[in-house]
This record gives sequence, structure tokens and C-alpha cells, in this order.
Amino acid sequence: MPAPYPLQLELHANRHITRWRPLVQWLLAIPHLPEGIRGFGVSAYRYALRVEAYVGFLTDRYPPFNLAA
Repeated sequence: MPAPYPLQLELHANRHITRWRPLVQWLLAIPHLPEGIRGFGVSAYRYALRVEAYVGFLTDRYPPFNLAA
């Protein structure tokens, strides 16, 4: 009979994380976002950066109220 391993490791996952794991795995399985969703996300992110730059006094130009580049 083989000798037992000198070290044993037991991990106990947080139940809050394990509840969301199937959703996260499903989202990661999607290789590409549809172009419309991707474009909106990029535009919203750009707008948020423009607003943050204005609020942080990095620029004097007020950001326009559109999501165009």
C-alpha cells in the first residue's frame, strides 16, 4: 500500500462566489460582443473619461452630451 502524501490541501470556496460562478462562466464563454453593445460600451466609457477629465480640471473643454467619438 502506498504511503499517504505528506501534505494535504483542502479548499473551501465562498458560497457567495460559487452562486455567481455559472453566470460568470457563461459570460466568459461568449467570444465577442455584438457590435452595437460593444460600440455603446466604448462610447459610454469615452464619455465617462471626458467628464472625469473635466471634473478633475485636466481640460477646460466641457464634454458634449453625445456618445460620439
